Amino acid sequence: ISDPPLVSGWDCFDVFSINCYAVDPTSALERVRELLAPCLAGRRANRILFPYPKFETHFPKAEPTVREEDFPTAQSTLAVAFSGGRVLSSGSGCAEQLFNHIYGADASSRLFTYVRETLHLCYSCSSAYSDRSGILSAVCGIDADRRGEAETAIREQLAELAAGRFSEEELQNAKSLMISRIRSVQDRPRRLLAWASERLIAGEWVSPEERIEQIRRTTAEEVTQAAGRVRPDAAVFLRGTGSPEEGEEEGYDASEDL
Repeated sequence: ISDPPLVSGWDCFDVFSINCYAVDPTSALERVRELLAPCLAGRRANRILFPYPKFETHFPKAEPTVREEDFPTAQSTLAVAFSGGRVLSSGSGCAEQLFNHIYGADASSRLFTYVRETLHLCYSCSSAYSDRSGILSAVCGIDADRRGEAETAIREQLAELAAGRFSEEELQNAKSLMISRIRSVQDRPRRLLAWASERLIAGEWVSPEERIEQIRRTTAEEVTQAAGRVRPDAAVFLRGTGSPEEGEEEGYDASEDL
């Protein structure tokens, strides 16, 4: 999308693809942003706004939503969502992302090492954080009769981090992982383009190097505060009703069903 005549047909399309292989796509993306802003602003289909709304807090429900369904798999799946209390426009999001890494984003996290490896409560267990919505989600594949134990352990580890009970080593490991992933963005033009377009659409330009410095400066206290803002928002339990053989495919991971 690079010229007004093409953009004039925006109402005929639901998906816009922007491709650029320049090492520094900033100027091209600024032009695309100028062209697309009038077209996409306020569209409900993909809810793209320029810039993102400048609100500070996503308030969780007074009572978390709970939903249960039978699902034709051997494993059951538990997904718990929490309101993280902040969105992309509220700040860099580094503290929230670091908290998520310590909590459940990789193999050295609390959910993996404690809930899965130490307590043996689930086959898989991980978390993800969206800086667009401020929602933290924890998903695990479990036996149906261990649902209560797993959900309790997931919440307990969240409370531990909110109380600041994590080590400097855990924090530094999380920082190293985040920095390594951000540096890999600069290895491929397509990843750099994705990074730049996301920042520009959000109205918050931060280069990969600037984000790395923000991560390095993030303190344990800020990570603790990020964990303390999290509140229960919803839980979904998919009760496995299939036979054991159905869950024995090589590489099967119940969390991939969501």
